[in-house]
Order: sequence, then C-alpha cells, then structure tokens
Amino acid sequence: MPPARIVAPGKAPQKRTESIESFTSYNGVPVTVIWSHSAISSSPQPPPRTSIQIYDTTSTAAASPAASRQALAKTLESSVFGPNDTGYSDRLDIYSLSVPETVEEERRVELCIGHQKAELLRRRSAVGGGGGGGGGGGEQDRLLFMQDSYRAKQVILHHRFLIIIDCLPERWEEDEGGGMLFVFFDPVEPDVPTEPELDEWGNLEVPEEKEPEVVVRRVKGLRNVKLELDNIRRSMEFNRLDGDDS
Repeated sequence: MPPARIVAPGKAPQKRTESIESFTSYNGVPVTVIWSHSAISSSPQPPPRTSIQIYDTTSTAAASPAASRQALAKTLESSVFGPNDTGYSDRLDIYSLSVPETVEEERRVELCIGHQKAELLRRRSAVGGGGGGGGGGGEQDRLLFMQDSYRAKQVILHHRFLIIIDCLPERWEEDEGGGMLFVFFDPVEPDVPTEPELDEWGNLEVPEEKEPEVVVRRVKGLRNVKLELDNIRRSMEFNRLDGDDS
C-alpha cells in the first residue's frame, strides 16, 4: 500500500489536533513525543510508527519543567516540522539531553549519536515483547518503535539521521551559530562486485569509497530547516509502515 497521507491531492488540508506522550529514555533522559491527527476523528489516533529523532541539547533542556518541554514540542510540531508539504505523517521524538554550552559541536554530535544508538537497542528489545520487529500495532509498541534504517533512495547515503537543537528558539534564524544541526550516520556499505570489473579502457575499476561515518550540516533559518526535513521525508523510508500492516 502507498504511504499514509495527511492531505489528499486536490483537497484542502484537514484541521489538525496534537497528541503528546512523555517517557524516559534508557538512561533517564526525558522524551516528549508529539504527533498530529485529524481534529474531526471520533476516536484518538495512534502514534505513527515512523518518527523524527530530535535532540534538544541546550544547557537547560533536561531541567526544564514538563510544561516547557511540551511547549517546545508544540512549537516544533506546529511551526517548524509540521504540517509538512510531503503529506507524510510522522511523530517527533524529542530528547531533552542537556549539554554544556562550552562543549564543541563535534563532541555534541558524538554524544547524541551514542545516545541514539543505545536507545535504538533498548527500544528494539521493548517493542513486541522483545522481538523488535514491526511492533504489532499496539499503541505502546508504535510509540517506542524506531526503524533500523530510513534509507530508501540511492541519494541517501546513510541509514540513520537525527536533528540537534543547540541554541534557543530566538537564535534559530541567526546566521552565526543559529538554526539546527542535521546529522547523518551509519553509512551505507558500497556495492562490491563479486568479480573484478574493467572500465572502457580495460583497466580495473576502483571500488567506491565508503561514505564518511558522520555527516553534519547546519541549516539556518526555520524555512530552510523545514525544507531540509521535507526533502529527507521524500527521500527516506518514511511511513512505509503506517497504513500497511502486512
């Protein structure tokens, strides 16, 4: 079946409402999960199984009260990352992982990737009673589910990505150190031919080099941040699970 769509072609966008859940990560980091769904639905809509992994690493993130974390989640869902132009439905998993302002960007990225990999292992064991498969469709399983790889098209050269917030909202539009970090990791292994291949001159072709382990892009300005994520949504394995329980 095709990916689930929020907006059908040629139809006006539906009125949306938001659902929010909270829990803690494998090591106690607060996680706020938010997703939107039709406001006219007669029953609550379950969380999408596809998700955007976001790390709020500002120095006060972890100490912020739940109300402040939920307010940030609503801002991200309504104004930054959704509703999105691709029409795909996904949820936002927002980790409040405080990192001191003095920590360099490279180390900040390492901390978030390390946490994400450990969280993926933890959720894999929790979903579906330990099987780590498709989650069976139960709401708690859907809430915890994380795909092993988002890659679908050849233009995406890494299996996973996350977004890092390293400055306060008032700086998201700034050119110097503003915006957000888009981090791609777990590179795809290049295809290795089973037999040597020769080019048109009869020389042995040089195998493709493996992509860098980590690629980091700072995207400045909310409009550009939204465009970047929508491009990723179009190119990655988003929402193949929702609307297709086979």
